Amino acid sequence: MSIERMIKPRNIPSATFTIGSHGERVFDEERAVKLNQSSTECIETVIDKKGLSILFKETLFKHFKLAYGVFDTTHGGQLDFNYTGEVVQMVFQLKGDSIIAIDGNTYGFKTGEHNIMFRPPVNGQIELCEGRSEVILVDLDKDFFFSVLPQNSFLIDYWQNAKNKRAGYLSQENMTINPVLNLLLNDIQNCGLKEELRQLHIHAKVLELLSSQLELFNKGNINRISGGSNDREKMQLALEYVTHHYKNPLSLKQLATKVGTNEYTLKKNFKAIYGTTVFGYICELRMEKAKQLLVNKSMTISQISDKVGYRNPQHFSTAFKKRYGICPSELKATA
Repeated sequence: MSIERMIKPRNIPSATFTIGSHGERVFDEERAVKLNQSSTECIETVIDKKGLSILFKETLFKHFKLAYGVFDTTHGGQLDFNYTGEVVQMVFQLKGDSIIAIDGNTYGFKTGEHNIMFRPPVNGQIELCEGRSEVILVDLDKDFFFSVLPQNSFLIDYWQNAKNKRAGYLSQENMTINPVLNLLLNDIQNCGLKEELRQLHIHAKVLELLSSQLELFNKGNINRISGGSNDREKMQLALEYVTHHYKNPLSLKQLATKVGTNEYTLKKNFKAIYGTTVFGYICELRMEKAKQLLVNKSMTISQISDKVGYRNPQHFSTAFKKRYGICPSELKATA
């Protein structure tokens, strides 16, 4: 993995935490958060010191733990961590850059990258870039992870690292968070179902997320583009903008101008990195949001159609049936 080591500023703020095998997390304020193994309650830990603020939300399920972290630094920051148990960690760097140092090796994540890491009991450091970093982590029980996977050839190196209790990544190069993964992450974060169904839904989505990661790895889909990191960052900006403005999207020309490129480069690089067109992604976002709203039953089909950006409910119904093979009214009636 090619890494550009960040220059660590002097006197940067730091924090220390320990992660236990049963959901215990202790930050440097010596405040322990113990989670019941069957609880799905969201626990928040907050650190606010000069130059470094951390918001870390975590939810423990039977076989895995979900965590969402937001880190704000004025001049960069450092986190010293200690893993006391073995864990398979799915890493999704939503925003910002970070460097992870373990046993003399460094691993880097940039905005919009993901990978799967095996972490044995180990000490390490995370260096945060200046500004805001956001990350989603899924810590899987090691036995559960390997119980759902075949010991086939494309995982042989990962198997060996785990067997020998060596830290390592599944892919030598980080992969791009594509629209499929982005939709799954949004679905997991914004699941509105009640407790029992929520557990089942998120469990299924985490397995789907894992399956999608492994599929990308198996295909060797690193999604390289010729323009380098600057063009990749522009495509990430385009993805983020579309994700939050899919109801009233810009034209391709307007979107290209907004992220600092031209229409041709936007179309070419967006498709190369994410495997779909801008408007293909918009359509998928609209359908996924509509499905969530239909299941919740609180809105009419006409209201949902307008909510996701369709002026004509009939056009919405046609698109929905084409995508899912069922009319919106049928899904709403059976949800």
